[in-house]
Amino acid sequence: MEADDSHDAFGEDLEEKLTCWVCFELMDEPLTLPCSHSFCKDCAVKVYKKDAICPFCRRPFGLPFPAINEELRALVVRIRKHLNKPGNEDPVDADGFVQDSLLLSLPDEVLVSMFMFLPYQELCRIARTSKDVDRVSSDGWLWRSVCSQHFPFLVSEDGDWKAAFRRRVLVKRGWDGGKAGDFKVTTMRGHTNYIETFDLYKHSLATGAADNAIKLWKVTGTAPVHTLEGHTGGVNALKFNEVHLVSGSADNSARIWDTTIGVCTHTLAHQGAVNEIAFDSTIVATASADRNVRIFDVRTGQNVHTLAGHAGPVSHVQLGANGRVVSSDPQSTRVWDLRADQKSLHSQNVSSAFIETLGDHVIIVGSDTSVRSMNLQNGSIKYTAHHAHNGVPTCVRADSKRVVVGTRHGGVYIINPETGQNSAIISAAHAGGVHGLQFDDGKLVTGGADNSVKVWNMANFASPMYALVGGSLQARSNNPAHPARPGCSGVIYDDTKVIAVFNALMRVYNFEGAGAQ
Repeated sequence: MEADDSHDAFGEDLEEKLTCWVCFELMDEPLTLPCSHSFCKDCAVKVYKKDAICPFCRRPFGLPFPAINEELRALVVRIRKHLNKPGNEDPVDADGFVQDSLLLSLPDEVLVSMFMFLPYQELCRIARTSKDVDRVSSDGWLWRSVCSQHFPFLVSEDGDWKAAFRRRVLVKRGWDGGKAGDFKVTTMRGHTNYIETFDLYKHSLATGAADNAIKLWKVTGTAPVHTLEGHTGGVNALKFNEVHLVSGSADNSARIWDTTIGVCTHTLAHQGAVNEIAFDSTIVATASADRNVRIFDVRTGQNVHTLAGHAGPVSHVQLGANGRVVSSDPQSTRVWDLRADQKSLHSQNVSSAFIETLGDHVIIVGSDTSVRSMNLQNGSIKYTAHHAHNGVPTCVRADSKRVVVGTRHGGVYIINPETGQNSAIISAAHAGGVHGLQFDDGKLVTGGADNSVKVWNMANFASPMYALVGGSLQARSNNPAHPARPGCSGVIYDDTKVIAVFNALMRVYNFEGAGAQ
């Protein structure tokens, strides 16, 4: 009976006392907070710098820290000695009592199936009970299942799903906190004039600037990988993937580049500046100041269609489903069908500063503060809503649940795409215009003329969760201001990082790896 009692006590120590809930490792220099929960000393210091709230029960704590818990430290030392003992494969408690091996006698695939029902915190705990359990609980398929439950779109590039999950947990904590130490800032300089357009694809960035150059970057570096030269005017638009980069310029041309070697493969002639680009695996669509939308074959560069009919310079173009192309000039929006002999399908002569294609309809946001929903199948307008009190729009993003609009006066308003009515307003998101934004179901990231990037909780817009400062607003010769979007002139993000443009330079706020330490 004494052996069983000792075994139970030992197991309880392993599960409840020895694993730090911050780093998920055996505690180093353990200390116990007033709430009775224990953590590594270094982990407790990191937590205090962020929130001063116990990660386990959320109770606040303060200085001075309690003394090192010598009882826990002694137990950790004994466990580590046991785990490091050569040839010691069986789980043995501190008094030498062998644990019941019935569970470990099961095949590994059965244990893995059983462990899939455990929370990830428990997996980290039981891994400390023996080398055999550690081996089984670290199974790649097991942690791939854990990842699919918590982070469905997570990809492990090296196949180590446990490490990938740990990194993503740290990233999430960084996103939620946003304090110094939660992220690493990298500044990228290379352009000699302001950046007009940029795009993020996986771990690479592309920038186009008023210095006529395009630069390709790795998000972890500070210097460009390739500089693409050939345009004789400022670069207005670009999009890219693993193989191709397509750019549009004020020099009346678009170009298709091979991103693997950094050379131009096709030059696409126009009669006016190219303002925007959309492309997929087969075609490139361009919006030009010559009042036309042109369709090119992405592989050959051949101009396969010229869509004429706009009364003014075409500012936006997007590819829709089923061969649809949507384009707009300042006073109209048009829908085209590339599969039909008569390409022009529908047209609405309405103020069209921005368009966002959503399935079978397009959201049209006008410079007159109007918002409309246009059906792509029949061209009808579902609703027209006016938001004069919200301000003139400067940037727009949309999904099936909401349309988010940034304004010239620093506000942000969120619209229901089904009705066109406001669902939320941030009256003063930035001091000055809002120049870029992106959002998902959990957060909204905005960049503005006050040289800051702000992260907002989509459930509560009363105040931002935190701001990422971009630097001084003072004009500098090596960082010329964007004439229309000074300060933070654009912002995008992915799961692990925020990328913001500040005139001629970029800053990457990385919540992964070293940035989460």
